[in-house]
Amino acid sequence: MKWKEYVRQHRGGVLLFILFGGIFSLIAYLYSVPMEGIVYAWLLCGVIGLCAFFIGLARFAARQRALKELAENVALGLMQLPEPKYLLEEEYQLALINLWEDRLREIERRDDKISAMREYYMLWVHQIKTPIAALRLLLREDTPENQERRIELFRIEGYVEMVLSYIRLESESKDWVLRRHTLRPLVQQSLRKYAGLFIQNRMQVELGDLEQEVLTDEKWFCFALEQILSNAVKYTPPGGKVTIFTEPGPVLCIRDTGIGIAPEDLPRIGEKGFTGYNGRSDKKATGLGLYLSRRVLRDLGHALRIESAVGKGTTVRIHMEISQMNVSD
Repeated sequence: MKWKEYVRQHRGGVLLFILFGGIFSLIAYLYSVPMEGIVYAWLLCGVIGLCAFFIGLARFAARQRALKELAENVALGLMQLPEPKYLLEEEYQLALINLWEDRLREIERRDDKISAMREYYMLWVHQIKTPIAALRLLLREDTPENQERRIELFRIEGYVEMVLSYIRLESESKDWVLRRHTLRPLVQQSLRKYAGLFIQNRMQVELGDLEQEVLTDEKWFCFALEQILSNAVKYTPPGGKVTIFTEPGPVLCIRDTGIGIAPEDLPRIGEKGFTGYNGRSDKKATGLGLYLSRRVLRDLGHALRIESAVGKGTTVRIHMEISQMNVSD
């Protein structure tokens, strides 16, 4: 209660009022002042004291509301600080303002560092594409050795694309372009990109009903799907099978016959940097692929669910309910 807090803060003044009133009454009694005069003085002081109490309580409540609003909108600044009433309160506010200014300077320094780092990595990504393109030209000859080298070069391109996507996701602006798409062309586009790996591992790909229409961003959805396919290829032994189909919802399902995921790892799959037992065995896993997929799909309004059993394979489900929003057809 506001009035209890106000009384607690001003209990010293209340005690002084009672003490001085008692002294006044004692002196008046000793000098034989009529009791009616003493009572009248007490009533008059009581009325004045109550008026002062309610005026002070109203001001206290107003200051409390102002400070509460300031706390709720502190990110906007400290311009709404109430006028200090005492020297000590003024010193507290000055210290708070100094802390706020130090925080702003620290945020500015951090943002400058992040911006410089982002610009460096963006430059690196664009520069690395030149030697990659040159290597691809050098490996045009269709020989067994070049086929292996092209696969490794493809993996390098995937890692570069992952870095670029991570930088873009961390930026404030996103280049989402939401449109209605049929799932089959999106799935086929991602499969074509990984066709070389499927052939190298002698893996079968089976497509089910993919004619459902969904609301998504083509580029970013395909990026997320490619990360899932990459994991399916990586953790499925040669001669395995990947099945892609839909369930009511629509829900896009990617099922493989790979080594599966340990039950204790499933709750953490998709966490940033988490690789699990399979990733630790692989030694080269970064844990970024599924993290980026889950984050991209979440930002697109989709949900990622994973079911798996060790030695029996993994099923990844992408829930893609169409949202009610204005999009370009």
